Order: sequence, then structure tokens, then C-alpha cells
Amino acid sequence: MNDLTVGSIRKHIIQFAIPVLVTNMIQLVYILINRIWAGKILGNDAIAVVTIASVIIYAMFSFSIGLSIGVSTITGQYFGAKKMARVKRTVGTAFLLTTILAIIMTVVIQILNKPILELLQTPQSIMATTQSYMNWISYGFIFLFLQLLITFLFRSIGNTKYPLIASTISMVVNAALDPFLMLGIGPFPKMGVDGAALGFVTANFVAFAIGLYLLKKHGKVLDISWKRFFKIDPPMIKAILKIGAPTGFQNVIISLGLTIGQFFIDKSGTDAVAAYGAVSMVANIVLYYSWSISAAISAITAQNIGAEKIKRAVKALRQGYALMFYFTLIVVLISMIKPEWLLVLFLKENGNQAFEIGKIGLRSVSVSYLFMIMLISYDSFYNGAGDTMAAMMITMITLFGTWVIRIPMMWYLDKFYGVEGIWLALGLSNIVSGVVSFFYFRSGRWKNKSVMRQKN
Repeated sequence: MNDLTVGSIRKHIIQFAIPVLVTNMIQLVYILINRIWAGKILGNDAIAVVTIASVIIYAMFSFSIGLSIGVSTITGQYFGAKKMARVKRTVGTAFLLTTILAIIMTVVIQILNKPILELLQTPQSIMATTQSYMNWISYGFIFLFLQLLITFLFRSIGNTKYPLIASTISMVVNAALDPFLMLGIGPFPKMGVDGAALGFVTANFVAFAIGLYLLKKHGKVLDISWKRFFKIDPPMIKAILKIGAPTGFQNVIISLGLTIGQFFIDKSGTDAVAAYGAVSMVANIVLYYSWSISAAISAITAQNIGAEKIKRAVKALRQGYALMFYFTLIVVLISMIKPEWLLVLFLKENGNQAFEIGKIGLRSVSVSYLFMIMLISYDSFYNGAGDTMAAMMITMITLFGTWVIRIPMMWYLDKFYGVEGIWLALGLSNIVSGVVSFFYFRSGRWKNKSVMRQKN
């Protein structure tokens, strides 16, 4: 346990963020492992199966992230207020709610996977294989969702080391199992791409089991008991959904918007697709760094709002945003002055048209990263404060920025300016979202949204 209501805020942010950043990178590798093994061992059809299935998995996983954020906000505020009995009450309800969500999502995939895949225009040549892969993945939803919940619970009390341990071990298990299950090496059956799915499910089970063990052995405050697990607590369920559901829907909106946005890029040819991929990787550098800082902002905010230390919570936001800003500013300056320094990490330079398109793209969109991190930092602060109105506001901002600005502008500007118009649409949507989130913060409406201020 780590009391974030006392001590150096900057030190807390850095100590909290580093394990989160490493965990985020491990989880990224975790996702890529199936694609790497599938592509190297089984070929293009297998990588297509994994890629298509990942779109659906991410959309469902995104809602679970929102739910876990709602839980961590409530847990963090009660922990900051030293109300440990209510922390345990929250944990028990969260496990029950997450289990129900995982079962529902599993049933949805089992029943509707074919209509969903047809909607995504999955080629008939890989339809049956993709259905089978999706079915295998869905069996592991309960482990995937619960290990994510455990990660956020530990973060809510300032512990980021235990999730790092679980993620590292599970990634090694996944990487080791995949080739054995795909090719049928030794006692293992030959499962093809389904082997990658089973490896993923097994690795998530390992992460869940380790997390549950650490929760019971070292969590104390977060310890889960069967008595609390089976106890239905409507007021607590309502509180969790009130905070978590808007963030979950926001994540789903983003994932769907990115999928549709990819359609416009694909129309511009392979060079544009390659350039977009490289520019996206530069954006990911900023995103993964910023998400680690935002996790610290959310945890510190939750505990300090619960302890009625609002000024300290605001100070954490400002210091966290400063750490994001200076890092992002360096990336932006390099992107504007010497974009080739970043693009050479992902693209071949000499005589490559994609490289030239990427340079234009980075210069067009990189400035908007400064507004993108504004949205990320304020969003994490509102989540920590338990401001459901702000969460809904951010969801509407995301909806507006993605579906009203980004996608229509991509369609319109693509007609006249080609891929350069797409870059402009991406940048403008980031700017609008960041500016609106800033003005909501200035309004101060979030100050009275603490769970502690509401009827328990």
C-alpha cells in the first residue's frame, strides 16, 4: 500500500508511472506476440485472422477498462479517506460485476461472432477460422477482465509493482506456448491459429492467478472473500457503473472510430498505409508515456479527493501534465524540424515514397499531440475525482471529435487533398477535444463530484 495523500507529489508520480509504463509496454508486446507467431509460422491468412479478431476483442476489452477505472476511483477515494471497510465492499462488488460482464461478453461472441464478422466483411476464405479463433479467445474473457480489474485495484492504493510482476510472467508464458500449440510440438496437439488463442487464454489465466494470489497474500485491504463476492450490493453497483460506464463507452467509440478511419487511409494506397502506420507509432510513443503518467494522476487524485485535499489533487494534475508536456514538446519539435529521425525507426529512407508521405504527416499532425495529452490528463483527473458528468462530457467530446469532425473531414478533405487532408482531419479533432476538456476543468464543476460527498 502507498499513501498518496502525503509526501512529494512529483516523486509519487514518477515512482507510480515507471512500473505502469513498463507494464503497458509488456501488454503491447503481449498483443503483438500472437500476430508475430501467427505470421511467421502460419502465414498471411493466420495474421489476417488475428488482426480481424483483435478489432472485436479490443472493443469489448475497452468497456472493461472503463468499468475497472470506475472501481479504482471509488476504491482510491475510500482508501484516501481511510474507510477500509468500504474499500473491501467495493472490491467484492467489483469482482461480481466484472464476472457478470465477462460471461455476457462470452455469450455474445459465441452467438453473434459470425454476424459480426460478416459486418466487418471478413473474407469467406478465413471466415470459419476466424470464428473458431474468436470462440477460443472468448473462453478467456473472464480471466482477461478479472486480471485487468486486479491491476486497477492495486493501482488505486498506489501499488504498481505487483501488476508488473503478473504481466511479465504471463507474457513469457504466452510467448513460450504459442509455437508449441500451433505446430503440435511434443505432447501438445497441432491447433494452428487456434493455438495462439489458447496460448493467450492460458497466459491471461496465469496473470489472473498470480494477481489473485498477490491480492490475498499482500493486499489485505483489497482481499476478496467469497462472502463479499456473492453479496449483491445495488448502491455500489450503481456507483461503479455511474463512473465506469461513460469511460467504457468512450473507449468503444474511439476503437470504432479508428477502425473506420483506417478505411480512408487504405483507399490512398500502400505507401499511405505504411506512412500512416509509422506516424501512428510515433503517436504511440507519446500515448504510452502519457497513459503511464495519467494513471498516476488518477490514483493520486482519487486518494486526495477522498481525503478532502483538493488543492493537492489539482497540484498532481498540473505536475503530471507538465511531465507529459515537456516530453511531448520534444517529440513535436523533432517531428517538425527533423521528422526523419523518428520515421527511420519504422520505415526505409532511401527512395521510399512512404517515407516522404510520413514526413508531411508528422509535420501536419504532431502539434495536435499537445492537445491530445491535455485530453488524456484531464480525463484521468475527472476519473480520479469521480466526476461522472465530466466522464459523460469527455465521451461526448470524443464522439464529436471522432464522428462529427474526424471522419466527415477525412471524407471531405480526402476528395480534394488526398492523404494530406486526412492528416489535417486527425490533427483538428485532437485540438477540439483538448480545448473543450480544458474549459470544462476551468469551470470547476468537478469539485463536488467526489464519491465521498455523495450518499453512500
